[in-house]
Amino acid sequence: MPNSLNTVLPLPPSRFSRRKKRTGRRTLFSFVLFCLLGWLVTGWAWQAFNWRMLKTERVFTGTITENLVLEGLIFREETILTAPVTGKLEEVAREGEKVPAGAPVVKIFPAATSPEGDKVFVLKAPFAGQICYHPDGLENVLKPDLFDKIPPEEIKRLARLAQPADLKDTVTAGQPVVRVTNNLLPAYFLAEFPVLPEGWQVGKNLSLKWQGQEERFQAELYRLQKAANGWQALFQIEQWGDELFHAREVKAEAIFKIYRGVVVPKEALTRGPDGKTSVYFLSGTRIRIREVEVVGLAGDKAAVKGLEEGTEVVTNPRVARRLAHE
Repeated sequence: MPNSLNTVLPLPPSRFSRRKKRTGRRTLFSFVLFCLLGWLVTGWAWQAFNWRMLKTERVFTGTITENLVLEGLIFREETILTAPVTGKLEEVAREGEKVPAGAPVVKIFPAATSPEGDKVFVLKAPFAGQICYHPDGLENVLKPDLFDKIPPEEIKRLARLAQPADLKDTVTAGQPVVRVTNNLLPAYFLAEFPVLPEGWQVGKNLSLKWQGQEERFQAELYRLQKAANGWQALFQIEQWGDELFHAREVKAEAIFKIYRGVVVPKEALTRGPDGKTSVYFLSGTRIRIREVEVVGLAGDKAAVKGLEEGTEVVTNPRVARRLAHE
């Protein structure tokens, strides 16, 4: 009887399983392709975003100044006119008006009970000057000829106590009514500061500006001496205007140091790969970095060496660093 073997032969792959494998391979390929495209699009979008965020500024050769803040008092040549009798006051010259010497300033009509009767008192300007109807009591204190006679601390104390008067129509005998300021003579600015700038000496002409104003003016360093907290200086101001007419306590800015170079925004300064101070800049459509030497800093500006005039520097280096792929 012949031997019979129960042999199980593998069946050929079905059409369904072959289709399933091909579908799996296509799905994997599509997934990889999708990830690659997503990575490329995301990278492009990130680059485009950074280019859009990039801020630049074209720079030029110039100067920047480091200023010294001066706080002090204004001295003027001025005098007070007082009421000779109690009575009604009538203004002849307007507030702030400039009058010649001998010009009538105010009239005072004595009160009905005054023994002066109907006599009218006319107060005249003793010298050419500017009229103010708000005397503050410092007219005979902050005078140029009293610099050495009143200690600076006492002058400061008196200045803080001073209150401009609010003049009424009726005045009493002996009451200060008008201040006449001699605007043809120099004004003086007495200031104290901790550090003496290099080159400051008596007779030197300096460029100052009142804090909050842009216009500068010339002042001569008239006197200079040591003070308890540093230095005390007296500046003579030949040309002055209404900005000093009422002022007593003022703040000014003097040029302390001048730096020359290519002026760049301070925020453009960064550290290069070697740790040295550098600046990113545009060169065509590329971003490059260059080491610079900082000459000086003042406010939000820096004067540097190592850049050409007209260079377009980057003012947000972090963005430039991302674009440069550091």
